[in-house]
Amino acid sequence: MDLVQIQKKLNSENTFVYLANDVYQGTGPEFFLENYHIVTFDYNPLTRLVRNNTKVFTLEEATNVKNKTFRNSSNLADFSCVVDYVNSLYGNKKVLTFKNSAHLKSCAINNKWEICASNPELGRYFENKLKSGKYFEELSLNVPAYKIIKAGKDSINYKSISREFGEKFVIQLAKGFGGAHTYIISSETDIQDILPRISEREVKISKFIEGLTITINACVTSTKVIAAHPFLQITGIEECIKNKSGATGNQWGDLPCPNDLIIKSTSSGQQSIFY
Repeated sequence: MDLVQIQKKLNSENTFVYLANDVYQGTGPEFFLENYHIVTFDYNPLTRLVRNNTKVFTLEEATNVKNKTFRNSSNLADFSCVVDYVNSLYGNKKVLTFKNSAHLKSCAINNKWEICASNPELGRYFENKLKSGKYFEELSLNVPAYKIIKAGKDSINYKSISREFGEKFVIQLAKGFGGAHTYIISSETDIQDILPRISEREVKISKFIEGLTITINACVTSTKVIAAHPFLQITGIEECIKNKSGATGNQWGDLPCPNDLIIKSTSSGQQSIFY
């Protein structure tokens, strides 16, 4: 079955609904999915523009309340108006989201929706930063020097850690999205600033590697891995985020460095999509 046949089959039997924190996060699939809807929190000027090509449902318009709940796309499924809207749509309901969760999975089961995303348990397994170094080592991949300790006043000491890992190093908690729990340390002041947040918790301490933050989007199918062109993740813009390691955006297109080797390493043995 070729891509045209797959697209035709998807459009004839299903309705796709993207649960998004902001309307712009759901844009794109409307160009190849006919029965496509975006469900989001707030109405804003971009909503009107997106509606030129896509059906958009906003919680704000349905309830007449702005910022009604914490902005997590999984929370959208808690509202009866959202559930009623999705259930009113044609055919099989296929729900898309940026990041699946156990809560959204439960809501989908209760409403007989299908989540088009990886299992949340799989995400928790691979995104655990305390365990990821071990996974990479088992695959014979290079990882920066690191150790795992329980954080406390005695164990988290800048002088002793800097002797082992250098004047600039990284402390991470097990979980944290978009760099939220990744801390770049270069002084005792940095240690004292984060100590209340990490005390008595296991942390990963690793060597800081200077360079660009490169990432890729990829999809694992039953037969192959489809990988997109590598791109630059922009981090630590002070006007956007307090955390120096926090993600603040992406730079698409050509990387600001020779990227032949990067492209080769990310696309070797895979089908690649370059955009």
